[in-house]
Amino acid sequence: MRESGSRLRPAARTGAVWLGAAALAVGLVRLLPRPAAPAATDGTGHAQDNLPPARHEGTDVGFRALLVAGVLMLLALVGVLGFALWLYPGARTDKILTPATNETFPAPRLQPDAAADMARFRAEQLQQLNGAYWLDRERRRVHMPIADAMRDVAARGIPDWPTTPGWVRR
Repeated sequence: MRESGSRLRPAARTGAVWLGAAALAVGLVRLLPRPAAPAATDGTGHAQDNLPPARHEGTDVGFRALLVAGVLMLLALVGVLGFALWLYPGARTDKILTPATNETFPAPRLQPDAAADMARFRAEQLQQLNGAYWLDRERRRVHMPIADAMRDVAARGIPDWPTTPGWVRR
């Protein structure tokens, strides 16, 4: 047996919803008041209403109002700066932070001489960065110091690097 009533597919239901929303929007637009017709104009395009003639305004703002506004802004600036200095009282003094040099850690000390260990580690790292040595002899790959590599690239250039257009000044 067939069920009574119509069942719409989801796409048809969505279309019906959009159609209903459009009909509602059109109905609401028709309820809005219509704009008034423009006033009749003379040959120059100006309205023919009985408007008073144009007048010249002597001054925009008086000197006294400018003076009061300037004083108020200056007082507000001083107030904000005073509040900031009250809120952060030590902000005007320089503080130099120095790391503690004689750190002693509780026992058991796993690193008896931390400064010497750090100096040795730094020397090893600098030797690795600035030294020249083979990475792979079979493929003829060599590690070279950074300064030498930069000098080499500056002298020879980078292969397949785009060239500078003629209109660019060097």
